[in-house]
Amino acid sequence: IGGEIPGVWFSYKENAARVLLLSTCSEDTDFEHRISVFDMEVNAGFGDCSQKLCMASSVVEDIACPHGNSTTLELNTAPGHFYSIFVQNEDETAGDFELSITDISPPPRGEVCMSAVELPNNETLQGTTVGSSSRAEGMSSGSCSLGPPVNPGVFFYIPPVEKRTGISVALAGNDYPFDIRVYKGNTCDNLSCRNTRVKTDNLLINSSWMAEKGESFHIHVSVADIAAGEELTDRFGIVMVQQDDNGGGTDGSSSDSSK
Repeated sequence: IGGEIPGVWFSYKENAARVLLLSTCSEDTDFEHRISVFDMEVNAGFGDCSQKLCMASSVVEDIACPHGNSTTLELNTAPGHFYSIFVQNEDETAGDFELSITDISPPPRGEVCMSAVELPNNETLQGTTVGSSSRAEGMSSGSCSLGPPVNPGVFFYIPPVEKRTGISVALAGNDYPFDIRVYKGNTCDNLSCRNTRVKTDNLLINSSWMAEKGESFHIHVSVADIAAGEELTDRFGIVMVQQDDNGGGTDGSSSDSSK
């Protein structure tokens, strides 16, 4: 920054709902400044930024930073939105700075097997793989023709069924193809792969199998067919339906809670 220019603009496109930390913590930052963020989706396109929604503005010094003149700001983003970030002089000074953007989103529910989200019968839950790092490492491949998951995913749990029951798990409302892996077992240290997904062209993914009395299952959902390095941003709806051995629905609804 120099001369009569009061600041510098950056543009950022987001493809997920997440929490970002914007920071100028660096030994290269050498002047007092402010960070402002504008949501460019309030008006279409990139126009007069004075007409855009200012999401956040901060001159709060980053007390955790070992360097002086640093500023930090937390931003809650929306998928598909463009943001303009403005770093400007706080007074008449000018100087150099380094701007970093870090994802500090909390991990999704069900990221690890031990915190699998219980699936109620015939009720749709909303899930996401955003922020997950779990690839179900170490689990038995068994009859899982897909092999181990390539991308991170999340876990769901079906408690023991009371009688021989047909179970169907389906995903919908997603923009990417998904893999569904069904593991039989009640505890995460003793699971075997029971079934994998069936994918259709309209991205409705369904996995069905017959469960014997007393059997319980863990479901691992992960994005499939994504090129290395591409962001895994999708959210999905998941529903589990139980039918008794005669084709009728069961009455085994359970509450939405984590195991």
